[in-house]
Amino acid sequence: MVISMKMIFDHLSRHNPKLYLSCEGFDSINNVVWLSGNDQDYKSNLLYVTKASDLLKLIPIESHLNIVCLNDINLDFDAKGNLNLIIVDASSDISNIYKEINTFIVNQNSLHNSSLKLYDALLSGKGLQYILDVGAEVLGNPIMVYNLAYKVLSYSKNIIVKDDEWNGLVSRGYGSYDDYNLKKESFRKVEMADNPVILNILTGKKAIFNKVKIGGKHIGYVSAVDHERPLCENSIEMIELLSKLVANELQKDSFLNHSKGLIYEYLITELLDSKNVNQEYLHDRIKYLDLNLAENLYVLTARKIAGDTDTLPFYRAKLDLLISDSKSLLYNNDLIYLISRKKNKPLNKTDLENALDFLKENRIQAGLSRCFHDISLIRRFYIQSCKAIEIGNRFKQYALLFIYDEFAIDHLLDIAAEQSDLKEFCSKWIFELMEYDKVNHTKFMQTLYVYLICGRDVSKAAHIFNIHRNSMDYRIKKIEEILDIDISDAETHFALYSSIKILSFIKDEEFLSSIKNSLSALEYEAK
Repeated sequence: MVISMKMIFDHLSRHNPKLYLSCEGFDSINNVVWLSGNDQDYKSNLLYVTKASDLLKLIPIESHLNIVCLNDINLDFDAKGNLNLIIVDASSDISNIYKEINTFIVNQNSLHNSSLKLYDALLSGKGLQYILDVGAEVLGNPIMVYNLAYKVLSYSKNIIVKDDEWNGLVSRGYGSYDDYNLKKESFRKVEMADNPVILNILTGKKAIFNKVKIGGKHIGYVSAVDHERPLCENSIEMIELLSKLVANELQKDSFLNHSKGLIYEYLITELLDSKNVNQEYLHDRIKYLDLNLAENLYVLTARKIAGDTDTLPFYRAKLDLLISDSKSLLYNNDLIYLISRKKNKPLNKTDLENALDFLKENRIQAGLSRCFHDISLIRRFYIQSCKAIEIGNRFKQYALLFIYDEFAIDHLLDIAAEQSDLKEFCSKWIFELMEYDKVNHTKFMQTLYVYLICGRDVSKAAHIFNIHRNSMDYRIKKIEEILDIDISDAETHFALYSSIKILSFIKDEEFLSSIKNSLSALEYEAK
């Protein structure tokens, strides 16, 4: 361990020190001693402590020396040849300074030896458990590693902890939602901090928390509890090092199933971020991870309607239990589920009934993509699921699950609207019928709208209006007569249906006013 004069100088900052370096190549220190006299065997790797008045008697000194001296007389210490000097105020106690330096050097050497033990634990290849056990031995306190949802990934087992809260975490394997809510502000301090944070987490005990990061991304936490040995400055430095070693170990995929979970999250994140996927790289990763995906794939995106997103990791833990055969991750403040189903068993709405109850209870909306079969296309279908939520909220704000297939045409219109005025693509027959209604005080536009929305099912449309089927049939024939068209003709039907979709999408005021009552009836029927 290299301890420099600069490190000693920084440590003695409360004594208002001054630093004079005449020979910087000789300021490596491994111990501290008193400066006693001319017959002393001077060594350049020792730090000598004395008073200025005693030092004056020994100058000039031929050897390169590192000296801390108390300025008990008013002397100018500039350019003292072979000496590296730290001068402290005369008001300080020289004995206390010696003790402070000695303690600092002992702690630094202890930190160095402990660091070597931890690096040896990593290099041994014995895995995360061994690293944590060595870390607990070095710190003299138990250690635990969590993921972002405060699920316990591992903990030291060589120290017996007599604490109900700690043992509850160990037995459950995760921090409870209620416990998180009680201590949300404390946990938030950890989430916001760039350095280790000391908190009163367990009853009557302090704990150090520090983030675990892989590639600069926050993926979990390491904590140590002051169970057997009081936490100190060295504890903080050791937790910082331990966090880096834990990150290294998790990244190496040596921690059983947890590490595979971690790596699949990174794989899916890469696919969501990238428009161009290296197929060879993807094939190797999928083969290595053994994802066990079935033929039919879907993306379900769950998103908080409003409010704090801090609880998303807990929602994820619950939904993981409710959505079978899926792999989840947090991405851009969304919960993403890659759901897989066998070829002969496609996903349907009933598969998600339990999840829908949870979404309703926690004010979460979800969008479901179309089925696909190649994981490299997940970005495209993630966008579909997001578009389903975005567009669905324009028309069905009360809904919880938006299925992309129901909004695919609206998505097409959304894209086209960026290029042209969509109203230009509407059939003239729609405008002629609205004009006819206005002049003759009729409501044939409502009839046509409901008839088309009901898939030209006369009985269903009649039920919406609460009229006889024959009455509905008469209205349709009257519309065909007014417009001189045959609605059963495929091209005519398409022109009419696409026009009402466009006018609904752009929320054309004249059109919406003409179908106002029918919209209310359709919404009531849907509920």
